[in-house]
Amino acid sequence: MKFYKFFFLFFSTFLINQNLKGQEIVNDSLAEKSYAYFINSFYKNLKDTAIAKVYARAYLKKAEKNKSFTYKLYGNFLLSQYKNDYREFHVFCDSLIKIYEPQKKYDFLIEIRSQKANAYEVKKLKNKALKEYLAIKKIINYYKNDSIYEFVNYRIGTIKLANKQYKGAKDIFNEILKKKKTNSNNPILTYKIYNKLTLIYSLLKKYDSAYYFLDKGYGIPYQYKSLEHTRTLLYYNAKLKFEEKKYDIAIKHLKRYVKFIISDHVAINRLSYCYTQLAICYDKTNNYKEAQRFHYKVDSIYKKENIINPEIEKTYYFLIEKSKNENNLTEQLNYLNSLIDINNYNNKTNKELNISLSENYDKPKLIAEKNKIIAKLQKKANRNQLYKLLYGTGILIILLILIYQTKRKRNYKRQFSKLIEKEQNSNTVSFNNTTLIPRQDSYQISKEISEAILKELDLFEKNKEFLNPEINLKKLASHLETNSSYLSKVINQHKQQNFSNYINQLRIKYIVNELKHNSTFQKYTVKALAEEVGFKSAESFSKAFYKFTNVKPSYFINELKKNNSN
Repeated sequence: MKFYKFFFLFFSTFLINQNLKGQEIVNDSLAEKSYAYFINSFYKNLKDTAIAKVYARAYLKKAEKNKSFTYKLYGNFLLSQYKNDYREFHVFCDSLIKIYEPQKKYDFLIEIRSQKANAYEVKKLKNKALKEYLAIKKIINYYKNDSIYEFVNYRIGTIKLANKQYKGAKDIFNEILKKKKTNSNNPILTYKIYNKLTLIYSLLKKYDSAYYFLDKGYGIPYQYKSLEHTRTLLYYNAKLKFEEKKYDIAIKHLKRYVKFIISDHVAINRLSYCYTQLAICYDKTNNYKEAQRFHYKVDSIYKKENIINPEIEKTYYFLIEKSKNENNLTEQLNYLNSLIDINNYNNKTNKELNISLSENYDKPKLIAEKNKIIAKLQKKANRNQLYKLLYGTGILIILLILIYQTKRKRNYKRQFSKLIEKEQNSNTVSFNNTTLIPRQDSYQISKEISEAILKELDLFEKNKEFLNPEINLKKLASHLETNSSYLSKVINQHKQQNFSNYINQLRIKYIVNELKHNSTFQKYTVKALAEEVGFKSAESFSKAFYKFTNVKPSYFINELKKNNSN
Protein backbone atom coordinates (compact mmCIF):
# COMPACT_ATOMS: atom_id res chain seq x y z
CA MET A 1 0.00 0.00 0.00
CA LYS A 2 2.94 2.34 0.58
CA PHE A 3 3.34 2.82 -3.15
CA TYR A 4 -0.26 4.01 -3.53
CA LYS A 5 0.15 6.56 -0.75
CA PHE A 6 3.34 7.76 -2.44
CA PHE A 7 1.60 7.73 -5.80
CA PHE A 8 -1.08 10.16 -4.65
CA LEU A 9 1.30 12.39 -2.72
CA PHE A 10 3.66 12.60 -5.71
CA PHE A 11 0.96 13.78 -8.09
CA SER A 12 -0.42 16.17 -5.53
CA THR A 13 3.03 17.76 -5.27
CA PHE A 14 3.14 18.63 -8.95
CA LEU A 15 -0.52 19.24 -9.68
CA ILE A 16 -1.62 21.33 -6.70
CA ASN A 17 1.63 23.03 -5.69
CA GLN A 18 2.44 20.96 -2.61
CA ASN A 19 -0.84 21.62 -0.83
CA LEU A 20 -0.22 18.74 1.54
CA LYS A 21 2.61 20.70 3.12
CA GLY A 22 1.48 23.05 5.81
CA GLN A 23 -1.75 21.15 6.47
CA GLU A 24 -1.12 21.12 10.21
CA ILE A 25 -3.39 19.72 12.88
CA VAL A 26 -4.95 22.70 14.61
CA ASN A 27 -6.80 20.89 17.35
CA ASP A 28 -8.13 17.49 18.27
CA SER A 29 -11.42 17.66 16.33
CA LEU A 30 -11.60 15.33 13.34
CA ALA A 31 -12.88 18.07 11.03
CA GLU A 32 -9.67 20.06 11.41
CA LYS A 33 -7.21 17.22 10.83
CA SER A 34 -4.94 17.41 7.78
CA TYR A 35 -5.35 15.43 4.57
CA ALA A 36 -2.10 13.62 5.39
CA TYR A 37 -3.55 12.59 8.76
CA PHE A 38 -6.62 11.09 7.10
CA ILE A 39 -4.52 9.17 4.54
CA ASN A 40 -2.18 7.73 7.17
CA SER A 41 -5.08 6.80 9.45
CA PHE A 42 -7.00 5.25 6.55
CA TYR A 43 -4.18 2.91 5.52
CA LYS A 44 -3.29 2.11 9.10
CA ASN A 45 -6.88 0.87 9.70
CA LEU A 46 -7.61 -0.52 6.24
CA LYS A 47 -8.34 -4.02 7.58
CA ASP A 48 -11.04 -2.58 9.85
CA THR A 49 -13.44 -1.34 7.18
CA ALA A 50 -15.70 0.47 9.64
CA ILE A 51 -12.83 2.65 10.87
CA ALA A 52 -11.32 3.07 7.39
CA LYS A 53 -14.72 4.24 6.15
CA VAL A 54 -14.79 7.01 8.78
CA TYR A 55 -11.43 8.40 7.63
CA ALA A 56 -12.30 8.09 3.94
CA ARG A 57 -15.56 9.99 4.43
CA ALA A 58 -13.87 12.61 6.61
CA TYR A 59 -11.26 13.09 3.89
CA LEU A 60 -13.91 13.51 1.18
CA LYS A 61 -15.99 15.85 3.34
CA LYS A 62 -12.97 18.09 3.91
CA ALA A 63 -12.21 18.07 0.16
CA GLU A 64 -15.80 19.03 -0.70
CA LYS A 65 -15.73 21.80 1.86
CA ASN A 66 -12.48 23.17 0.40
CA LYS A 67 -13.78 22.64 -3.16
CA SER A 68 -10.58 20.85 -4.12
CA PHE A 69 -10.86 18.78 -7.30
CA THR A 70 -7.72 16.75 -6.58
CA TYR A 71 -8.70 15.83 -3.04
CA LYS A 72 -12.31 15.06 -4.01
CA LEU A 73 -11.03 12.68 -6.66
CA TYR A 74 -8.72 10.92 -4.23
CA GLY A 75 -11.46 10.85 -1.58
CA ASN A 76 -13.68 8.87 -3.95
CA PHE A 77 -10.74 6.54 -4.59
CA LEU A 78 -10.38 5.91 -0.83
CA LEU A 79 -14.09 5.09 -0.54
CA SER A 80 -13.70 2.49 -3.29
CA GLN A 81 -10.54 1.11 -1.72
CA TYR A 82 -12.04 0.37 1.69
CA LYS A 83 -14.88 -1.47 -0.10
CA ASN A 84 -12.33 -3.24 -2.33
CA ASP A 85 -14.68 -2.51 -5.23
CA TYR A 86 -13.57 0.07 -7.79
CA ARG A 87 -16.37 -0.24 -10.32
CA GLU A 88 -18.19 2.88 -9.10
CA PHE A 89 -14.90 4.77 -9.05
CA HIS A 90 -14.15 3.83 -12.67
CA VAL A 91 -17.63 4.97 -13.73
CA PHE A 92 -17.07 8.21 -11.79
CA CYS A 93 -13.73 8.78 -13.55
CA ASP A 94 -15.18 8.04 -16.98
CA SER A 95 -17.97 10.56 -16.39
CA LEU A 96 -15.38 13.23 -15.51
CA ILE A 97 -13.32 12.41 -18.59
CA LYS A 98 -16.39 12.96 -20.78
CA ILE A 99 -16.83 16.39 -19.18
CA TYR A 100 -13.24 17.63 -19.27
CA GLU A 101 -11.97 16.10 -22.53
CA PRO A 102 -13.98 18.42 -24.82
CA GLN A 103 -12.94 21.37 -22.61
CA LYS A 104 -9.27 20.35 -22.99
CA LYS A 105 -8.65 20.66 -19.26
CA TYR A 106 -5.47 18.64 -19.38
CA ASP A 107 -4.47 19.08 -15.76
CA PHE A 108 -7.78 17.58 -14.62
CA LEU A 109 -7.59 14.79 -17.19
CA ILE A 110 -4.10 13.83 -16.00
CA GLU A 111 -5.29 13.61 -12.41
CA ILE A 112 -8.37 11.56 -13.34
CA ARG A 113 -6.49 9.04 -15.47
CA SER A 114 -3.70 8.81 -12.87
CA GLN A 115 -6.15 7.83 -10.16
CA LYS A 116 -7.93 5.46 -12.52
CA ALA A 117 -4.61 3.76 -13.28
CA ASN A 118 -3.90 3.68 -9.55
CA ALA A 119 -7.15 1.79 -8.96
CA TYR A 120 -6.29 -0.72 -11.68
CA GLU A 121 -2.86 -1.32 -10.18
CA VAL A 122 -4.37 -1.99 -6.74
CA LYS A 123 -6.42 -4.77 -8.36
CA LYS A 124 -3.31 -5.96 -10.29
CA LEU A 125 -4.93 -5.19 -13.65
CA LYS A 126 -1.62 -4.10 -15.14
CA ASN A 127 -2.67 -3.88 -18.77
CA LYS A 128 -5.62 -1.61 -17.98
CA ALA A 129 -3.35 0.58 -15.87
CA LEU A 130 -0.85 0.70 -18.72
CA LYS A 131 -3.60 1.88 -21.07
CA GLU A 132 -4.33 4.84 -18.76
CA TYR A 133 -0.65 5.79 -18.49
CA LEU A 134 -0.30 5.73 -22.28
CA ALA A 135 -3.35 8.01 -22.49
CA ILE A 136 -1.63 10.40 -20.06
CA LYS A 137 1.48 10.44 -22.27
CA LYS A 138 -0.67 11.64 -25.17
CA ILE A 139 -2.15 14.39 -22.98
CA ILE A 140 1.33 15.53 -21.93
CA ASN A 141 2.06 16.37 -25.58
CA TYR A 142 -0.36 19.27 -25.07
CA TYR A 143 0.23 19.88 -21.37
CA LYS A 144 3.99 20.04 -20.92
CA ASN A 145 5.25 18.85 -17.56
CA ASP A 146 8.60 17.03 -17.37
CA SER A 147 8.08 15.76 -13.84
CA ILE A 148 4.75 14.12 -14.63
CA TYR A 149 6.19 12.74 -17.87
CA GLU A 150 9.04 11.14 -15.92
CA PHE A 151 6.74 9.62 -13.35
CA VAL A 152 4.30 8.21 -15.93
CA ASN A 153 7.22 6.65 -17.80
CA TYR A 154 8.42 5.23 -14.49
CA ARG A 155 5.05 3.54 -13.92
CA ILE A 156 5.03 2.20 -17.49
CA GLY A 157 8.50 0.79 -16.96
CA THR A 158 7.42 -0.79 -13.67
CA ILE A 159 4.48 -2.52 -15.36
CA LYS A 160 6.73 -3.83 -18.12
CA LEU A 161 9.10 -5.14 -15.46
CA ALA A 162 6.20 -6.92 -13.71
CA ASN A 163 5.26 -8.44 -17.10
CA LYS A 164 8.89 -9.68 -17.44
CA GLN A 165 9.54 -7.37 -20.39
CA TYR A 166 12.98 -6.61 -19.03
CA LYS A 167 14.50 -4.98 -22.10
CA GLY A 168 11.56 -2.61 -22.60
CA ALA A 169 11.57 -1.66 -18.91
CA LYS A 170 15.36 -1.15 -18.95
CA ASP A 171 15.18 1.16 -21.96
CA ILE A 172 12.45 3.28 -20.36
CA PHE A 173 14.33 3.68 -17.06
CA ASN A 174 17.60 4.52 -18.82
CA GLU A 175 15.80 7.08 -20.98
CA ILE A 176 14.40 8.78 -17.85
CA LEU A 177 17.88 8.93 -16.28
CA LYS A 178 19.36 10.34 -19.48
CA LYS A 179 16.81 13.17 -19.54
CA LYS A 180 17.22 13.79 -15.80
CA LYS A 181 20.87 14.75 -16.26
CA THR A 182 19.61 18.15 -17.31
CA ASN A 183 16.61 18.14 -14.96
CA SER A 184 17.47 16.39 -11.66
CA ASN A 185 14.73 17.92 -9.51
CA ASN A 186 13.40 14.61 -8.16
CA PRO A 187 16.18 12.57 -6.51
CA ILE A 188 13.63 10.22 -4.86
CA LEU A 189 12.37 9.09 -8.27
CA THR A 190 15.99 8.75 -9.43
CA TYR A 191 16.71 6.50 -6.45
CA LYS A 192 13.67 4.32 -7.27
CA ILE A 193 14.88 3.97 -10.87
CA TYR A 194 18.31 2.87 -9.60
CA ASN A 195 16.56 0.13 -7.61
CA LYS A 196 14.57 -1.03 -10.64
CA LEU A 197 17.66 -1.13 -12.86
CA THR A 198 19.54 -3.07 -10.16
CA LEU A 199 16.80 -5.66 -10.25
CA ILE A 200 16.55 -5.78 -14.05
CA TYR A 201 20.28 -6.22 -14.63
CA SER A 202 20.44 -8.92 -11.95
CA LEU A 203 17.60 -10.79 -13.70
CA LEU A 204 19.46 -10.38 -17.01
CA LYS A 205 22.59 -11.82 -15.30
CA LYS A 206 24.49 -8.56 -15.97
CA TYR A 207 25.82 -8.32 -12.44
CA ASP A 208 28.40 -5.57 -13.03
CA SER A 209 25.67 -3.23 -14.24
CA ALA A 210 23.44 -4.32 -11.36
CA TYR A 211 26.14 -3.44 -8.80
CA TYR A 212 26.75 -0.15 -10.60
CA PHE A 213 23.16 0.98 -10.04
CA LEU A 214 23.09 -0.46 -6.53
CA ASP A 215 26.07 1.76 -5.68
CA LYS A 216 24.26 4.66 -7.30
CA GLY A 217 21.41 4.07 -4.86
CA TYR A 218 23.82 4.18 -1.92
CA GLY A 219 25.15 7.45 -3.31
CA ILE A 220 21.86 9.36 -3.04
CA PRO A 221 22.44 12.70 -1.19
CA TYR A 222 22.20 12.47 2.59
CA GLN A 223 19.15 14.74 2.90
CA TYR A 224 17.08 12.31 0.82
CA LYS A 225 18.13 9.19 2.71
CA SER A 226 15.73 7.56 5.15
CA LEU A 227 15.36 4.33 7.07
CA GLU A 228 13.07 3.05 4.33
CA HIS A 229 15.75 3.94 1.76
CA THR A 230 18.36 1.91 3.66
CA ARG A 231 16.02 -1.07 4.05
CA THR A 232 15.13 -1.08 0.36
CA LEU A 233 18.79 -1.08 -0.64
CA LEU A 234 19.30 -4.04 1.70
CA TYR A 235 16.48 -5.88 -0.06
CA TYR A 236 17.86 -5.23 -3.55
CA ASN A 237 21.31 -6.26 -2.39
CA ALA A 238 19.75 -9.53 -1.17
CA LYS A 239 17.96 -9.96 -4.51
CA LEU A 240 21.23 -9.46 -6.35
CA LYS A 241 23.01 -12.07 -4.22
CA PHE A 242 20.07 -14.40 -4.80
CA GLU A 243 20.31 -14.02 -8.58
CA GLU A 244 24.08 -14.56 -8.38
CA LYS A 245 23.34 -17.80 -6.49
CA LYS A 246 25.32 -16.59 -3.49
CA TYR A 247 22.68 -18.09 -1.27
CA ASP A 248 24.44 -17.86 2.12
CA ILE A 249 24.93 -14.10 1.74
CA ALA A 250 21.40 -13.71 0.36
CA ILE A 251 20.02 -15.46 3.47
CA LYS A 252 21.78 -13.00 5.78
CA HIS A 253 20.50 -9.94 3.89
CA LEU A 254 16.96 -11.33 3.56
CA LYS A 255 16.74 -12.15 7.26
CA ARG A 256 17.87 -8.64 8.18
CA TYR A 257 15.28 -7.17 5.83
CA VAL A 258 12.49 -9.41 7.16
CA LYS A 259 13.12 -8.08 10.68
CA PHE A 260 12.28 -4.59 9.39
CA ILE A 261 8.99 -5.50 7.71
CA ILE A 262 7.62 -8.46 9.70
CA SER A 263 5.36 -6.28 11.87
CA ASP A 264 4.24 -4.01 8.99
CA HIS A 265 1.01 -5.40 7.53
CA VAL A 266 1.32 -3.01 4.57
CA ALA A 267 4.47 -4.90 3.52
CA ILE A 268 2.93 -8.38 3.73
CA ASN A 269 3.30 -8.96 -0.04
CA ARG A 270 7.03 -8.32 0.19
CA LEU A 271 7.23 -10.45 3.35
CA SER A 272 5.66 -13.42 1.54
CA TYR A 273 8.12 -12.97 -1.34
CA CYS A 274 11.09 -12.85 1.05
CA TYR A 275 9.93 -16.06 2.74
CA THR A 276 9.80 -17.88 -0.60
CA GLN A 277 13.28 -16.61 -1.49
CA LEU A 278 14.62 -17.67 1.90
CA ALA A 279 13.08 -21.12 1.44
CA ILE A 280 14.70 -21.45 -1.99
CA CYS A 281 18.07 -20.33 -0.59
CA TYR A 282 17.90 -22.93 2.18
CA ASP A 283 16.84 -25.61 -0.29
CA LYS A 284 19.82 -24.73 -2.50
CA THR A 285 22.14 -25.01 0.50
CA ASN A 286 20.65 -28.41 1.45
CA ASN A 287 18.98 -27.15 4.61
CA TYR A 288 15.68 -28.91 4.02
CA LYS A 289 14.27 -28.24 7.49
CA GLU A 290 14.62 -24.44 7.19
CA ALA A 291 13.37 -24.51 3.60
CA GLN A 292 10.26 -26.33 4.75
CA ARG A 293 9.73 -23.85 7.62
CA PHE A 294 9.73 -20.82 5.31
CA HIS A 295 7.55 -22.51 2.68
CA TYR A 296 5.01 -23.15 5.45
CA LYS A 297 5.10 -19.43 6.28
CA VAL A 298 4.29 -18.56 2.67
CA ASP A 299 1.40 -21.06 2.65
CA SER A 300 0.09 -19.60 5.92
CA ILE A 301 0.10 -16.05 4.54
CA TYR A 302 -1.66 -17.21 1.37
CA LYS A 303 -4.40 -18.99 3.33
CA LYS A 304 -4.96 -16.11 5.76
CA GLU A 305 -4.48 -13.10 3.47
CA ASN A 306 -4.73 -14.55 -0.07
CA ILE A 307 -1.32 -13.02 -0.87
CA ILE A 308 0.28 -14.28 -4.10
CA ASN A 309 3.97 -13.42 -4.53
CA PRO A 310 5.83 -13.77 -7.86
CA GLU A 311 7.61 -16.97 -6.76
CA ILE A 312 4.79 -18.58 -4.77
CA GLU A 313 4.37 -21.48 -7.19
CA LYS A 314 7.83 -22.73 -6.20
CA THR A 315 6.55 -22.95 -2.63
CA TYR A 316 3.72 -25.22 -3.72
CA TYR A 317 5.96 -27.37 -5.95
CA PHE A 318 8.06 -27.99 -2.83
CA LEU A 319 5.07 -28.72 -0.58
CA ILE A 320 3.46 -31.02 -3.15
CA GLU A 321 6.65 -33.07 -3.43
CA LYS A 322 6.95 -33.18 0.37
CA SER A 323 3.40 -34.49 0.84
CA LYS A 324 3.92 -36.95 -2.03
CA ASN A 325 7.07 -38.33 -0.38
CA GLU A 326 5.15 -38.69 2.90
CA ASN A 327 2.25 -40.37 1.06
CA ASN A 328 -0.11 -37.79 2.56
CA LEU A 329 -2.81 -37.69 -0.11
CA THR A 330 -5.07 -35.20 1.66
CA GLU A 331 -2.27 -32.69 2.15
CA GLN A 332 -1.09 -33.21 -1.42
CA LEU A 333 -4.59 -32.51 -2.72
CA ASN A 334 -4.84 -29.30 -0.64
CA TYR A 335 -1.54 -28.00 -2.04
CA LEU A 336 -2.53 -28.94 -5.59
CA ASN A 337 -5.81 -27.05 -5.20
CA SER A 338 -3.92 -23.99 -3.97
CA LEU A 339 -1.52 -24.17 -6.92
CA ILE A 340 -4.40 -24.48 -9.41
CA ASP A 341 -6.20 -21.53 -7.79
CA ILE A 342 -3.04 -19.42 -8.00
CA ASN A 343 -2.54 -20.35 -11.64
CA ASN A 344 -6.17 -19.44 -12.44
CA TYR A 345 -5.72 -16.09 -10.68
CA ASN A 346 -2.52 -15.33 -12.61
CA ASN A 347 -4.18 -16.19 -15.91
CA LYS A 348 -7.15 -13.98 -15.03
CA THR A 349 -5.09 -10.92 -14.04
CA ASN A 350 -2.58 -11.14 -16.90
CA LYS A 351 -3.93 -10.67 -20.41
CA GLU A 352 -0.61 -11.46 -22.07
CA LEU A 353 0.70 -15.02 -22.42
CA ASN A 354 1.69 -16.09 -18.95
CA ILE A 355 3.71 -19.33 -18.70
CA SER A 356 3.47 -19.50 -14.94
CA LEU A 357 3.85 -23.24 -14.43
CA SER A 358 6.92 -25.36 -15.03
CA GLU A 359 7.00 -28.20 -17.54
CA ASN A 360 6.55 -30.69 -14.71
CA TYR A 361 3.46 -28.88 -13.43
CA ASP A 362 1.53 -27.45 -16.38
CA LYS A 363 -2.18 -27.05 -15.79
CA PRO A 364 -3.40 -30.24 -17.56
CA LYS A 365 -0.91 -32.32 -15.60
CA LEU A 366 -1.93 -30.65 -12.37
CA ILE A 367 -5.59 -31.43 -12.98
CA ALA A 368 -4.74 -35.01 -13.98
CA GLU A 369 -2.69 -35.46 -10.82
CA LYS A 370 -5.49 -33.93 -8.77
CA ASN A 371 -8.01 -36.40 -10.23
CA LYS A 372 -5.60 -39.27 -9.62
CA ILE A 373 -5.27 -38.32 -5.95
CA ILE A 374 -9.04 -37.98 -5.61
CA ALA A 375 -9.46 -41.48 -7.09
CA LYS A 376 -6.96 -42.88 -4.58
CA LEU A 377 -8.74 -41.21 -1.72
CA GLN A 378 -12.09 -42.54 -2.86
CA LYS A 379 -10.69 -46.05 -3.22
CA LYS A 380 -9.22 -45.84 0.24
CA ALA A 381 -12.53 -44.62 1.67
CA ASN A 382 -14.44 -47.45 -0.03
CA ARG A 383 -12.37 -50.07 1.79
CA ASN A 384 -14.22 -49.42 4.99
CA GLN A 385 -17.97 -48.83 4.94
CA LEU A 386 -17.85 -47.77 8.54
CA TYR A 387 -16.11 -44.56 7.53
CA LYS A 388 -18.99 -43.73 5.24
CA LEU A 389 -21.47 -44.35 8.02
CA LEU A 390 -19.47 -42.18 10.41
CA TYR A 391 -19.15 -39.50 7.79
CA GLY A 392 -22.90 -39.50 7.13
CA THR A 393 -23.63 -39.47 10.83
CA GLY A 394 -21.23 -36.60 11.29
CA ILE A 395 -22.91 -34.62 8.52
CA LEU A 396 -26.31 -35.29 10.08
CA ILE A 397 -25.06 -34.12 13.46
CA ILE A 398 -23.60 -30.99 11.89
CA LEU A 399 -26.90 -30.28 10.13
CA LEU A 400 -28.80 -30.74 13.36
CA ILE A 401 -26.37 -28.44 15.12
CA LEU A 402 -26.74 -25.88 12.31
CA ILE A 403 -30.53 -26.09 12.53
CA TYR A 404 -30.34 -25.71 16.28
CA GLN A 405 -27.91 -22.78 15.97
CA THR A 406 -30.11 -21.12 13.33
CA LYS A 407 -33.22 -21.42 15.50
CA ARG A 408 -31.31 -20.15 18.51
CA LYS A 409 -30.00 -17.15 16.55
CA ARG A 410 -33.51 -16.34 15.36
CA ASN A 411 -34.76 -16.57 18.90
CA TYR A 412 -31.90 -14.31 20.05
CA LYS A 413 -32.78 -11.86 17.30
CA ARG A 414 -36.43 -11.76 18.38
CA GLN A 415 -35.49 -11.27 22.02
CA PHE A 416 -33.00 -8.56 21.08
CA SER A 417 -35.66 -6.75 19.02
CA LYS A 418 -38.07 -6.94 21.96
CA LEU A 419 -35.48 -5.35 24.24
CA ILE A 420 -34.92 -2.58 21.69
CA GLU A 421 -38.67 -1.96 21.30
CA LYS A 422 -39.11 -1.82 25.07
CA GLU A 423 -36.42 0.85 25.29
CA GLN A 424 -38.19 2.94 22.64
CA ASN A 425 -41.38 2.85 24.68
CA SER A 426 -39.80 3.63 28.05
CA ASN A 427 -36.67 5.21 29.48
CA THR A 428 -35.48 1.97 31.04
CA VAL A 429 -35.57 -1.67 30.10
CA SER A 430 -38.25 -3.69 31.88
CA PHE A 431 -38.73 -7.45 32.09
CA ASN A 432 -42.02 -9.29 32.01
CA ASN A 433 -42.02 -10.41 35.64
CA THR A 434 -41.18 -7.06 37.22
CA THR A 435 -44.57 -5.34 36.82
CA LEU A 436 -46.35 -6.73 39.87
CA ILE A 437 -49.61 -6.24 41.75
CA PRO A 438 -49.22 -6.18 45.55
CA ARG A 439 -51.33 -8.81 47.28
CA GLN A 440 -52.93 -8.83 50.69
CA ASP A 441 -50.25 -9.44 53.28
CA SER A 442 -50.20 -13.20 53.75
CA TYR A 443 -47.07 -13.20 55.87
CA GLN A 444 -48.53 -11.46 58.94
CA ILE A 445 -46.39 -8.33 58.53
CA SER A 446 -48.04 -5.05 59.39
CA LYS A 447 -48.81 -2.64 56.59
CA GLU A 448 -46.59 0.03 58.18
CA ILE A 449 -43.56 -2.28 58.27
CA SER A 450 -44.12 -3.45 54.66
CA GLU A 451 -44.40 0.13 53.40
CA ALA A 452 -41.29 1.17 55.32
CA ILE A 453 -39.27 -1.69 53.85
CA LEU A 454 -40.58 -1.01 50.34
CA LYS A 455 -39.63 2.65 50.71
CA GLU A 456 -36.10 1.66 51.71
CA LEU A 457 -35.94 -0.77 48.79
CA ASP A 458 -36.83 2.07 46.41
CA LEU A 459 -33.86 4.06 47.74
CA PHE A 460 -31.70 0.95 47.52
CA GLU A 461 -32.59 0.60 43.82
CA LYS A 462 -32.22 4.31 43.00
CA ASN A 463 -28.78 4.42 44.64
CA LYS A 464 -27.78 1.31 42.69
CA GLU A 465 -26.53 -0.37 45.85
CA PHE A 466 -27.38 -3.70 44.27
CA LEU A 467 -24.09 -3.39 42.32
CA ASN A 468 -22.16 -4.17 45.50
CA PRO A 469 -20.75 -7.70 45.01
CA GLU A 470 -20.88 -8.34 48.78
CA ILE A 471 -24.61 -7.67 49.13
CA ASN A 472 -26.72 -10.48 50.60
CA LEU A 473 -30.02 -10.83 52.43
CA LYS A 474 -28.54 -10.44 55.89
CA LYS A 475 -26.43 -7.38 55.02
CA LEU A 476 -29.27 -5.67 53.20
CA ALA A 477 -31.65 -6.32 56.11
CA SER A 478 -29.12 -4.81 58.49
CA HIS A 479 -28.68 -1.83 56.19
CA LEU A 480 -32.45 -1.29 56.04
CA GLU A 481 -32.71 -1.69 59.83
CA THR A 482 -35.03 -4.67 59.63
CA ASN A 483 -34.58 -8.41 59.93
CA SER A 484 -33.86 -10.97 57.20
CA SER A 485 -37.21 -12.70 57.64
CA TYR A 486 -39.26 -9.52 57.15
CA LEU A 487 -37.14 -8.41 54.17
CA SER A 488 -37.40 -11.82 52.49
CA LYS A 489 -41.17 -11.93 52.98
CA VAL A 490 -41.70 -8.39 51.59
CA ILE A 491 -39.60 -9.19 48.51
CA ASN A 492 -41.45 -12.48 47.98
CA GLN A 493 -44.84 -10.79 48.39
CA HIS A 494 -44.35 -7.48 46.58
CA LYS A 495 -41.64 -8.40 44.06
CA GLN A 496 -42.95 -11.95 43.57
CA GLN A 497 -39.47 -13.46 43.55
CA ASN A 498 -36.81 -14.55 45.97
CA PHE A 499 -33.97 -12.31 47.12
CA SER A 500 -31.37 -13.74 44.73
CA ASN A 501 -33.56 -13.25 41.65
CA TYR A 502 -34.49 -9.77 42.84
CA ILE A 503 -30.83 -8.64 43.05
CA ASN A 504 -29.82 -10.35 39.82
CA GLN A 505 -32.74 -8.84 37.94
CA LEU A 506 -31.81 -5.33 39.08
CA ARG A 507 -28.22 -5.88 37.98
CA ILE A 508 -29.23 -7.19 34.56
CA LYS A 509 -31.67 -4.31 34.01
CA TYR A 510 -28.89 -1.90 34.89
CA ILE A 511 -26.25 -3.42 32.59
CA VAL A 512 -28.67 -3.75 29.65
CA ASN A 513 -29.42 -0.03 29.81
CA GLU A 514 -25.74 0.83 30.22
CA LEU A 515 -24.77 -1.29 27.24
CA LYS A 516 -27.37 0.42 25.09
CA HIS A 517 -26.42 3.96 26.06
CA ASN A 518 -22.74 3.75 26.97
CA SER A 519 -20.49 2.55 24.11
CA THR A 520 -17.59 2.15 26.53
CA PHE A 521 -19.32 -0.82 28.16
CA GLN A 522 -19.62 -2.47 24.74
CA LYS A 523 -15.83 -2.82 24.69
CA TYR A 524 -15.74 -4.75 27.98
CA THR A 525 -15.28 -8.50 28.18
CA VAL A 526 -18.09 -10.56 29.71
CA LYS A 527 -15.92 -11.08 32.77
CA ALA A 528 -15.37 -7.33 33.15
CA LEU A 529 -19.11 -6.67 32.81
CA ALA A 530 -19.82 -9.31 35.46
CA GLU A 531 -17.47 -7.61 37.89
CA GLU A 532 -18.93 -4.20 37.03
CA VAL A 533 -22.41 -5.20 38.23
CA GLY A 534 -21.40 -7.28 41.24
CA PHE A 535 -21.34 -10.89 39.99
CA LYS A 536 -18.66 -13.20 41.31
CA SER A 537 -18.00 -14.88 37.95
CA ALA A 538 -18.63 -14.47 34.23
CA GLU A 539 -20.57 -17.75 34.25
CA SER A 540 -23.07 -16.65 36.88
CA PHE A 541 -23.49 -13.31 35.10
CA SER A 542 -24.12 -15.02 31.74
CA LYS A 543 -26.72 -17.35 33.27
CA ALA A 544 -28.55 -14.46 34.92
CA PHE A 545 -28.38 -12.35 31.75
CA TYR A 546 -29.86 -15.19 29.70
CA LYS A 547 -32.52 -15.90 32.34
CA PHE A 548 -33.92 -12.37 32.26
CA THR A 549 -33.36 -11.48 28.56
CA ASN A 550 -33.35 -14.85 26.77
CA VAL A 551 -30.14 -13.84 24.96
CA LYS A 552 -26.48 -14.26 25.84
CA PRO A 553 -24.53 -11.13 26.76
CA SER A 554 -21.97 -11.63 23.97
CA TYR A 555 -24.73 -11.80 21.36
CA PHE A 556 -26.48 -8.74 22.77
CA ILE A 557 -23.24 -6.71 22.63
CA ASN A 558 -22.44 -7.80 19.07
CA GLU A 559 -25.92 -6.85 17.86
CA LEU A 560 -25.60 -3.43 19.51
CA LYS A 561 -22.28 -2.89 17.73
CA LYS A 562 -23.87 -3.84 14.40
CA ASN A 563 -26.71 -1.38 15.00
CA ASN A 564 -24.22 1.35 15.89
CA SER A 565 -22.13 0.75 12.76
CA ASN A 566 -25.24 0.95 10.58
